[in-house]
Amino acid sequence: MNGEGTNIWADNWVPKVGIITPVVPIPINAPQLVSEIIDVRSGSWNLDSLASYLSWETKRRILSIPVGASRHTMIELFGLGLLMDCIQ
Repeated sequence: MNGEGTNIWADNWVPKVGIITPVVPIPINAPQLVSEIIDVRSGSWNLDSLASYLSWETKRRILSIPVGASRHTMIELFGLGLLMDCIQ
């Protein structure tokens, strides 16, 4: 998953979370795509720009997703049923 076509706020991309509900209103200049919160140099998540908009549980769930995980890896980690919930 590179996140280039996945909207942080409109797509169901975080296992066991569903569509992310921000804890405070999101400004227009906040990141919109998952690719914007991936640090490609380190191969890790960079949630600094979203920290004040996400619940602790949502941040924890995002950080549990391996950056660049394939669908196969996601199925192994979270199960097929959960993956299907995330991509519908």
